[in-house]
Amino acid sequence: EINNPTIQKQSITRQKKINSRTQSPAKEFVFTASDKSSPESNALTYKVKSGDTLDKIAQRYHLNLQDLLAANQITNPNLIRVDSLLNIPLQTKEKTQEKSNTALDIKSQSLKNNHIQQLKQDIAKLKQEYSDSSQITQSLTDKTSNSSASNLTDNLNNSQETIVGTVPNALSNYNSVLSNSIGDKVGPDLPALLSPEQYLPNAPKKFNGYIWPAKGVLTSGYGMRWGRMHKGIDIAGPVGTPIVAAAPGEVVYASWNSGGYGNLVKLKHPNGSITLYAHNSKIFVRKGQFVGQGQQIAAMGSTGFSTGPHLHFEIHPLGSTAVNPMRFLAKKSN
Repeated sequence: EINNPTIQKQSITRQKKINSRTQSPAKEFVFTASDKSSPESNALTYKVKSGDTLDKIAQRYHLNLQDLLAANQITNPNLIRVDSLLNIPLQTKEKTQEKSNTALDIKSQSLKNNHIQQLKQDIAKLKQEYSDSSQITQSLTDKTSNSSASNLTDNLNNSQETIVGTVPNALSNYNSVLSNSIGDKVGPDLPALLSPEQYLPNAPKKFNGYIWPAKGVLTSGYGMRWGRMHKGIDIAGPVGTPIVAAAPGEVVYASWNSGGYGNLVKLKHPNGSITLYAHNSKIFVRKGQFVGQGQQIAAMGSTGFSTGPHLHFEIHPLGSTAVNPMRFLAKKSN
């Protein structure tokens, strides 16, 4: 304990000066992680941190790099110092946002105008088509009505009998597909007939019917043959004739078959059906492979129970028993 009054007075004075410096620190214009606006200009002040680049800072504030360089009078964009202060011009940021919004508004308005013009053109076209169709329909109706009335009067005057029914024609007259006969030349280049299954509620969307799986001569049809059921059709040709996929699908079998088919290929198609290609000399696909319609899958041969080189072809709709492939293949070309 100090009892000297002079020393005590000096100590108290020194303590007051220390407290005064502690409580009133000097003004510091360096901002930390948070950005602050300068009251003297319409700008932000940013303190450069380790890892910053001028390009990153410009992107952060949605600025053009050249605007940032100009606001801070920087000539070398590759040289900045940590803890240095950068001015972030707010006015440039606002102008950039305004330009972006203006461009979006112009583009939106242009699309809207184009859409309205297209609608007007479509409406005018529909009106014209409806008007023309109505005139044609009315003309045909008038002619048909007059003709029917005239014919009915003539029939009543000239005949005492009334026709109540007719005998139907042969089925082949309605379905020209059934006109193929043994000896016709067929080939994959004939167009595919669309499957009637496409009109079912859950019909697959990518199935476009079947094409002929090989080029050659139709030597045997579907049905009873030699005392037993022949489940497909036979197309004869030279050994090595290309065998192609009748429809796109997945290879579910590609190997030797000991039941008489020899080298056999089976394909499963998008509509659920399965096609068989038997007696091949060579197989060019493997199980699990996906093939397109018309893609070669094998070569014609005479393996298995066969009397000569030909393709035995079967169609199994939805995986069921075999049906007559002629129902799904195009008729012979003219």
